[in-house]
Amino acid sequence: MEEMENEYEKGIYWVVFFLIIFFAAFLGYEFVFNNSNNKEKEKYKEVIEVQDYDKYLGVWQLFGDDDVPEYELSVEIIDGATVTFDFAVKDVVSFESETATFEDDIARFELEDENEDKISGRLAFKNEKVLFTITSSSFDDITVGTIEFSEKGEEELLIK
Repeated sequence: MEEMENEYEKGIYWVVFFLIIFFAAFLGYEFVFNNSNNKEKEKYKEVIEVQDYDKYLGVWQLFGDDDVPEYELSVEIIDGATVTFDFAVKDVVSFESETATFEDDIARFELEDENEDKISGRLAFKNEKVLFTITSSSFDDITVGTIEFSEKGEEELLIK
């Protein structure tokens, strides 16, 4: 009889042990993944909650060494849920009438050209600047990173 009680107590100890391990693993998982998601949101925390998107409409250009823009972004429509835009990279590619969907004040997009090369990323409108972040690219000449558009151009060139 005493042997059964010992086996029963050992079983209870093992169950309690595994429950503690399970909860510790669960809490660790939540901490790690929620913390990394929060870091992503923190990075863009300063994104202003814009009521007046009109100041972001127009052609934004980033110039290189010559008088021709290296990058061009033409923001056409922002309705609070989506943004419609054109994007061009000098001597590489040009995308027209693309749409990005807002999620937590950041517009996410995926662009694909006729050769099935893709660019994925996000647009953020912050302090009268437009941040065009490329998170993945299958183009050899377009790298992952953020292009900060801080000046509006006078006309849309759609560089090629």
